[in-house]
Amino acid sequence: MAANIDPALFEALKADSMAMMTELTAGSGTPSYDLAELYETAWAVQTGDWAMALYQSEGFPFAFAAAALTTDGARYQQAMEKFSALYLGAMESGMGSMPGAPPVDFSSWERLFDGINSFSKPFGLSVEADSDGDVSGVRVGLNWNQLPMGGDPQELAQLQKIWGSKWELAFGFGPVVVSGAFGPTAFADAQKMLQGGFTYADEAFRASMSRGAAHPFLVTWVDTGRASVALADMVESVLMMEDGPSAKEIGAKLRAAKPGDAITFTMGGSGTTLHAVLDVP
Repeated sequence: MAANIDPALFEALKADSMAMMTELTAGSGTPSYDLAELYETAWAVQTGDWAMALYQSEGFPFAFAAAALTTDGARYQQAMEKFSALYLGAMESGMGSMPGAPPVDFSSWERLFDGINSFSKPFGLSVEADSDGDVSGVRVGLNWNQLPMGGDPQELAQLQKIWGSKWELAFGFGPVVVSGAFGPTAFADAQKMLQGGFTYADEAFRASMSRGAAHPFLVTWVDTGRASVALADMVESVLMMEDGPSAKEIGAKLRAAKPGDAITFTMGGSGTTLHAVLDVP
């Protein structure tokens, strides 16, 4: 999906979001920021140009990436760092009211994840904050041999195949581009987006666009064939508990799906005319 939509159209959302943040951080002891100024800064530098994708990465079917253009990436990053501090303080306030909550240090995201890691790692789950150049985020590791899970070894092997052994959540800030990604290679993907390294214009996509709205400001393209193949293992695993033979049959059909069959929705127009096209195989 990609779009160019004037941020001014969402002014009402800014007020609602600010009200929610005010309530969320009330009495949390977070840094004292002028929320109105913070939201105004974050809003003012956005151009309304953005793109996102849901894709398969190293077999993981739910990898996600997004990028947006700003007029001042450094200014936007400073605003996001302040928002991050507000969320951290709100989390500390919420955890403090939970009975039996483990003792963790909320003075920074790095120390918070270090605390979580100290009691989760022996159970097969490692969590650590990391940074690499213009990209920072969280790396999560899964040691399936240590995870406290029982059940059929074949089912566990199938789960491991689907979910993999590592997840990453990463955010990148460049001079004009900001990016975010989730998946096994999120740090590399977020960095690649800052460099303008992702394109997507295969034959099926171009054919869909040729039938779409003129001068599009919104494009949504879903390759149902690739999606079927990517989700086959997960669907088969879920259905296996009910009916093994049928699950395998459905899984085989999903894997045989033809890449390029896509559902496309575009919106565009000229002057005062709005044109929307839904293109279905």
